[in-house]
Amino acid sequence: MEGHLLGTKPCPAPMLIDAETPNPDYEVWISKDNYLLCFLLNSLEGTIAQQITGATTCHLTWKAIQNLCGAHNCTKV
Repeated sequence: MEGHLLGTKPCPAPMLIDAETPNPDYEVWISKDNYLLCFLLNSLEGTIAQQITGATTCHLTWKAIQNLCGAHNCTKV
């Protein structure tokens, strides 16, 4: 699951090489990523969650949270 959060486990192709057979790894990846995405979003305060809208993966959401927190920390320095 850490690979989803950090972006080190990229999403596999939705179809296998023959382009006719769905890739089962794709469905598993999407399910895990959606689970983590929901967990992250539901863990955030409402005003913060509103600022993270539009992120479509767990990794993009995590990066947005980091950027948001980094921006707030910079103003305190």
